[in-house]
Amino acid sequence: MNLGFDLRLSQEQKLIMTMEMQQSIKLLQMSSYELLQHIDKELQENVVLEVENNLETAKEEIVDNELREYRELIRDMAMDNYNDRSYYKHEEDDLVSPFNFISSKSTIKDYLREQVMHSNLDRQDECICRYIVDNIDHRGYLDEKIIDNLMEELSISKDSAMRCVDIVQGLEPPGICARSLSECLILQLHRKNIMNNYVEEIINNYLYELSKGKYQLIGKKIGVAAKIVQECEDIIKKLEPKPTRGFFTGEEIGYLIPDVYIKKISGDYVVLMNDNLLPKLIINNTYKDVIKSSNDSEAIDYVKDKISSAMFLIKSIQNRKNTLCKVME
Repeated sequence: MNLGFDLRLSQEQKLIMTMEMQQSIKLLQMSSYELLQHIDKELQENVVLEVENNLETAKEEIVDNELREYRELIRDMAMDNYNDRSYYKHEEDDLVSPFNFISSKSTIKDYLREQVMHSNLDRQDECICRYIVDNIDHRGYLDEKIIDNLMEELSISKDSAMRCVDIVQGLEPPGICARSLSECLILQLHRKNIMNNYVEEIINNYLYELSKGKYQLIGKKIGVAAKIVQECEDIIKKLEPKPTRGFFTGEEIGYLIPDVYIKKISGDYVVLMNDNLLPKLIINNTYKDVIKSSNDSEAIDYVKDKISSAMFLIKSIQNRKNTLCKVME
């Protein structure tokens, strides 16, 4: 046996990413909305970082312009002699704000509550139904746990709770208040008066296999030809797995804000950065003075660390802007 030491020299390439480089790449991958949230978080956590004042001034000017337009609108309404009493509290009173007449969005829950109110229920059932409606999720489904909570909080029997679940399930749109996808589809079948045992069996037991196109397997399980299974699938496809589709659920839609615009100017396409999208970040000079005047080493180290972090964020945002511009060009 040969025991000894051996020294070897080898070369290999490695990419070592610093924390700064990782953060820079992370910022590049963010959408404009995510970057705005990140900046807001940094502004809260980093005391030396702040937004340049002229941005706030610009915002104030926009608000002032909007208020001026609204005042002009109200004055024009007065000059045009809109004397209908609906615009006035009293004839001699000031004009009621036109914003009072802007309609609010009606949600799916508002629609269901209105149906409950016109269902001629006794007070207890109406109260239970409203509780159920208030706890339906954004898809229109009811969590099974809600029924247990309902029984406990309102001190009612399971029969009373289930009776009111049935009442809500009978409202529009079909499939509402279901506790599972299968129940949602079955409710719609019954509302359409489609009485097909094969369709119901597939919905209850073989939706996953159906989604994979396993018609032969399903056919063997329920004792029909694959063609019959496909006909059942055609019926199921006409049902709505999300009953609230098309209704306002109370969740606002988020819109994408472009970082870059492409405009055609004098026959040429020009890349324009959306410079108004992000706030202009600066470092508060007060903290720079701390480094010069303070004798507290811990305070100096703390401020230096925060300034370094702020400078890197500002640089990374500028690099992101330059990279996006180069990519678009």
